[in-house]
Amino acid sequence: MVRSWVAKHTGLPSFRFQGGEGDWYVVDAVDSSGRAWEAVVVRCTGAVQMVSDPLALPGVPVTYTVRGTGETVVLERPRVEWWRAMVSRLDGRVVPDLAWERNGDPRSWASGVKRFSPLVARWPLTEEPVTGAGLLVLLDPARWQEVWALLRRREPLLVVPGEPTPGLPPRVVTIDKVATKRLGGEGVLEYTVEWTEVPLDSPMLASPDGTRGAGVVTWGEWGAVDGAWRARSYAELCSLVAGMPA
Repeated sequence: MVRSWVAKHTGLPSFRFQGGEGDWYVVDAVDSSGRAWEAVVVRCTGAVQMVSDPLALPGVPVTYTVRGTGETVVLERPRVEWWRAMVSRLDGRVVPDLAWERNGDPRSWASGVKRFSPLVARWPLTEEPVTGAGLLVLLDPARWQEVWALLRRREPLLVVPGEPTPGLPPRVVTIDKVATKRLGGEGVLEYTVEWTEVPLDSPMLASPDGTRGAGVVTWGEWGAVDGAWRARSYAELCSLVAGMPA
């Protein structure tokens, strides 16, 4: 059995799975622009499991289909302010107060072709990646360490606009280079970020065991609610923190 809802604390489309130990569930996603991806892959342990999809674009309806069952549901991640830069790890937890600064959204690609003569050329066996860059402004200087730590992580990051923007889809990227400077005397920081895009079918987006998706509630979110250790089930936490329906 699969149930779905939109988590109230993250806005992420979320799913509750109840299956036998060793059962696999795969949830495929297609949004209204035609973008398709494998949203969630879960291996059941016999207990109830909850997983979110961090790849959904805010403000765009997404049709989710449980592979092999025909079950479908349409969920929509709430849109936020158009200027907001939603940068996060694969758990979908964004740093507040990051804004896009207009830079034309540069992207580039090189074919990698090798020409041996005017008549002979050879292309790489694998597709060359797309590279790009973004200009971000941190409006709350108190969060500079949080942003700096995020951009330096050795893992793919999500770069998502706050609302649907033509030609600006959600991207999974690995960060290549970051430069920062202060804007004025109030401590506002500007980050120039260069990245390489990661395809949505990359194995880097899955756990070593092949599962995909973000946890609905993190340890930090649990601690923020209870303030200390309390005996709660994960399902109870998902209801309390994320608004999971009973």
